[in-house]
Amino acid sequence: MDIFSSTVDARRPSQTIDRIGALESYLKEKKLSGPVPLNNGNCDFLWRDGELLAWSNATVHVRSVAHAAVTGVFEGIRAYRDVTSDQVYVYRLPEHMARLIDSCKLTRLALGPTQRELETAVVGVLRANEIHIDAYLRVSVFSAGLSTDLLVDEHHPTHVVIECWPSPKRGSDRTVRVCTSSWRRVGNEDMVPRAKTFANYQQARLALIDASNSGFDAPLFLNSQGFASEGVGAAFAIVKNNKVILPSMSTGILPSITRKSVMSLAIEHLGIPCEEREFDRYECALADEAMFLGTGWEILPIDEIDRIPLSDRNRPITRLLSGEYERSTRRGLQMFAEWCWPVW
Repeated sequence: MDIFSSTVDARRPSQTIDRIGALESYLKEKKLSGPVPLNNGNCDFLWRDGELLAWSNATVHVRSVAHAAVTGVFEGIRAYRDVTSDQVYVYRLPEHMARLIDSCKLTRLALGPTQRELETAVVGVLRANEIHIDAYLRVSVFSAGLSTDLLVDEHHPTHVVIECWPSPKRGSDRTVRVCTSSWRRVGNEDMVPRAKTFANYQQARLALIDASNSGFDAPLFLNSQGFASEGVGAAFAIVKNNKVILPSMSTGILPSITRKSVMSLAIEHLGIPCEEREFDRYECALADEAMFLGTGWEILPIDEIDRIPLSDRNRPITRLLSGEYERSTRRGLQMFAEWCWPVW
């Protein structure tokens, strides 16, 4: 039985019983069952091209690394434990897998598994590692094999890898000091900003180094027209006069899933108005509140921008959104229950 078949809906535990048994049998057959020790914070098993592998066996030749880094796309996903039900939920799994597929399309990268197969595999990896705590997953697609050519064509074979590791929630009192970066966010005429590619993160890395060397915690990218775009691996929003204002898609932002969640929570659940439009660095500095929004950072409040403190240090809108976002990740809001896929 194929434990990663697309015929089971992971959102319905009653339909996954056969798959669970097959997964346990697979682990026993591969001698991968038993307690799960950690390898420097990483779990013992990962998924590659339809097969579960022990961490130590998941290797490639060094010659395959360079061209894989050029072509790779990925998704970062979180899983959250709800202490009340003792259940672990993967947050917005279909949306993440749909964006991964879009990234492959936009970067002309071949992808074998279907969306349903990827969703089932994500749940399978968490089960294989006996994850009963908050965790982070990364799903990567990159060029396979040995190649002397960094610029492989669109038909080149690929690997798909799913890995996970424990990732406890960060403290709720964290804030950051932000500067507008001298680097400009890549635009539609430069790269593919709507694809989540490893290559795009080189710019983020350089901007973060510059910000840190200047005494800040994080950079904020402007686009080539000088409008606010996004942070390092996170969307950006400001609050002015009790309205959440977000950069429009035209500013070169990644279609952020956390951004989409926050807008739904604000408009549909809390009645807080949202507006998508272009705005410059001065409007950022004069905002009442500001925040980064991302899978890794979740909702991260910003204290100051370019050494200008934001007006409302109590951050009431940010705090409210952060609290309701947290509830939504653990299936605490019934109207958004479909965002959470059960693992067990």
